[in-house]
Amino acid sequence: MSMDWNTGRRFPKLNVEETKGRFKDYVVLVTGGCSGIGKAAVERFASDGATVYALDIRVQAEEDFMKAFGKRVKCIQLDVTDGEKCKEVAADIASRHNIIHTLVNNAAYFGSKGITATRDDWIKSFDVNVIGYSNMTQAVVPYMKNGADCSIVNMSSISGLRAQPMRWTYSATKGGICSMTKCMALDLRENGIRVNCVSPSWAWSPEVAKAANYDREKSEETWQRFFINGRLAEVEEVAAVIVFLASRDASYITGSDIPVCGGYLAIGPEQRGENSSFAGTEY
Repeated sequence: MSMDWNTGRRFPKLNVEETKGRFKDYVVLVTGGCSGIGKAAVERFASDGATVYALDIRVQAEEDFMKAFGKRVKCIQLDVTDGEKCKEVAADIASRHNIIHTLVNNAAYFGSKGITATRDDWIKSFDVNVIGYSNMTQAVVPYMKNGADCSIVNMSSISGLRAQPMRWTYSATKGGICSMTKCMALDLRENGIRVNCVSPSWAWSPEVAKAANYDREKSEETWQRFFINGRLAEVEEVAAVIVFLASRDASYITGSDIPVCGGYLAIGPEQRGENSSFAGTEY
């Protein structure tokens, strides 16, 4: 069996051709931008005309970006837990363009512990998933100009909205991101900056592929019952919502969490109803 997550990828039909150029002259920063949902967001922003900086602790997608978008996508190594380095990177990018329009806080630590969580587990989770988001926001806000359609999109998760076994550390950070997003939106309103977050369910990404032993077909047989759509998301579908929230079409949306979950949050314990019977229902 291939240990490459790309073997399980499927490519949804999205309105990519119709949105080309909507981010012309925009400068966008995406943390965790070299893999998974972050990489898909970088690609969609670039496809739509933006100049994009993929910031990641592991720079591993430069060749892909260069082939597809040339010099409009640049990769910079960055650990978001280093607040001073975040400021240095933001200042350097702003010096080249005189503005930063959009920040996508997507970098994540996926470690998840429950009753066995140590202090170090908690610190590592919050250091990346919450403090890292704050570091980057503090770094870019001075370069976001009022009236220039500036926005921040934070990546949360359904794990911050539902109880899941042995996920104390991860779920706590994702719930924190939802709350922090609302506070950011309120505090940054006078700067003309909108702030929203996106809560995806499981999307076929490198992390999910690893958890599924890279066997999408077999794992989806188990997971499909949790979604009204009956399948995992594609990273491009999540990226499309991230990019929408940064666009002018989302100009009246702020302080909101947008679930991209295929109906996961809507479905009840009966799941999709295949094995359930209800009074008054004809079968």
